[in-house]
Amino acid sequence: MGSTVACREALVRTLGILSCLLACAALAQSDASALEQDLQSWTLLTAWGRRDSFRWYAEAQPRVSLSTGRFERLLLRPAVGLQVTQQVSLWVGMRGHLRALSR
Repeated sequence: MGSTVACREALVRTLGILSCLLACAALAQSDASALEQDLQSWTLLTAWGRRDSFRWYAEAQPRVSLSTGRFERLLLRPAVGLQVTQQVSLWVGMRGHLRALSR
């Protein structure tokens, strides 16, 4: 039992370090001179369900510019999963990104 706790703590620590590294890399790549001010509304819509050992999840994020009053983009993230044991489920998903056409 002690080795399970130690393994879990090491995994959490490793994931925390990886998250920090990814955030730093993303910040390093951003170009502050290319930023433009725009007020936007970002809405998060989620749905999930299950049937027997099958699981599903869907997320949609429509983003509307409040400055121009028009649709900017839509992020879609569907996923399906399989409950393997009471504590373990395996998931696979994808990400879709739709942008508004320039006018």
